[in-house]
Amino acid sequence: MFGRTRARPRTPIAARRLLKPGACAGCLAEAAAADALLASLVGEAVTDPDARDELRATHGWCAAHLERAVRIATADGGRSSIAILYADVLRTLDDRGPTWPSPHPVCGVCTYVVDVLPHALTDLSLALGRGENLDELASSGALCLTHTGSVAGLPKSGGRDLLLAHGLAELRVIAASLQDFADRQDHRSTDRTDHGSVDRLLAFVRGSEPTTATNRARRSR
Repeated sequence: MFGRTRARPRTPIAARRLLKPGACAGCLAEAAAADALLASLVGEAVTDPDARDELRATHGWCAAHLERAVRIATADGGRSSIAILYADVLRTLDDRGPTWPSPHPVCGVCTYVVDVLPHALTDLSLALGRGENLDELASSGALCLTHTGSVAGLPKSGGRDLLLAHGLAELRVIAASLQDFADRQDHRSTDRTDHGSVDRLLAFVRGSEPTTATNRARRSR
């Protein structure tokens, strides 16, 4: 899923869809982009030879995006399309035998989402810079660690700084909580219990999705 998939026109994601309580805006942007792409691919790839070729070349989608594709196909009553596509993919892999490429090809949907993410975050930062959706930002979940870094890499602007501050605030709270837990391991301390700091760290690193496309793509490089 490299050539045709990456060349697909990008559909802007409304800022309000990315600012939700308890969720990272970057993770929501990745999920929205992946679902929009998969919804179109699940239907058209069955009859599009080029799309089938691309899916075979990447050995199908990664586990997370296959799960999303199955969920989308099931909701649309098109679960058979997954069977058609993956019977083809697995048959091709069986025919190749020991000649599979190594390392495993990067999922085409992951590649597409990583390409789209900076545009989605830029659009969001521009909306915030215009004074839009500020109440939603205040009540939204913090950025995860990965997407705090993604926002830090955007061109500097007022909206980008607002969004970055939202992620850095969580980072600083967690860092202070972890340091407090570490400091209390001194033999003189009467309380060496972790009061949720490590769990909060895990949530910050994990993000709103179990494994984001950004993380998967980085690990595959």
